Amino acid sequence: MVPIRQNLVPEWNYENKCPYGMDPLYIAVHNTANDAPAANEVNYMINNPNEVSFHYAVDDKEIVQGVPEDRNTWNAGDGDGDGNMRSISVEICYSLSGGERFTQAEKNAAEFIASILKRKGWGINRVKKHQDFNGKYCPHRTLDMGWQRFLNMVREFLGQEAKPIEPPKPVHPLQDLGPVDCIYQVFTDQWWPPVKNREDWAGAGDGEAIRYLGICVSKGTISGRVYTERSAWLPYLTFGRGYNINDVENGVLGDGSPIQAIELYYHTPDGYLYKKAVYCVSDMNHEIFYPAQYDNETGNGQDGYAGVKGVAVDKFQAWIE
Repeated sequence: MVPIRQNLVPEWNYENKCPYGMDPLYIAVHNTANDAPAANEVNYMINNPNEVSFHYAVDDKEIVQGVPEDRNTWNAGDGDGDGNMRSISVEICYSLSGGERFTQAEKNAAEFIASILKRKGWGINRVKKHQDFNGKYCPHRTLDMGWQRFLNMVREFLGQEAKPIEPPKPVHPLQDLGPVDCIYQVFTDQWWPPVKNREDWAGAGDGEAIRYLGICVSKGTISGRVYTERSAWLPYLTFGRGYNINDVENGVLGDGSPIQAIELYYHTPDGYLYKKAVYCVSDMNHEIFYPAQYDNETGNGQDGYAGVKGVAVDKFQAWIE
């Protein structure tokens, strides 16, 4: 197996990267959607303040550990589910362009995952896709090439017999979903009227903090969570064609204290071309309109959420594109 080395997240960044102790049950497999080596992926991950993290990155030459296995990571987009809270996360590098480096990185990852299974005394049923936890098509290139094919690589390193690979199902062209309306409204000291797409902003916009957010979409579903003054990040909730402003526990996002950041991502129905949630907020203190965010993506100027922790927001806008 290729060398394994550590470049662990400093304890001062545990709050963002791995705030909880963990007794893992699964291995979550990812592709980085980037063309950087493992060292670069881990170094960037451990030093930025974003709540995005993983345990290991594997490239064609080495394995680099960024988070201890007994700490959680924000890798799977499932809130406090098993992906984030009970899985050892493994990122396979060089998946953006593929080629020989990715092929070798994937082989190294299969061997490394087999070694974890042996060490833990686990069966191959503990190996999961990112997709299993929140539906995201990841590990994208590994899935394109065949998930059973990858599991057979792991089986080979375990000394087990490979399972037959089913022939690929016929691929049908994805349909255009057409326009999707995003409807939302906010509560400050009262519920303000609903807003659709970019027709207006939701909120008073005069220094009154948003305390609850109701949001829904006309097609598909949208998931979201909010960071509040009282509770930090609240659990994700998912909404379809409606929400209930009278149900502040499950019908809307928020806990009644000022909301400081919002994270959303849109679930495109199966068989349709991908669409994403776009959303932005304004700073209550300085009336600064922060740049729009796309789903819960990071990189390229995106930090995975709209807003700044520590500063309440007073306006909100969202649409699907």
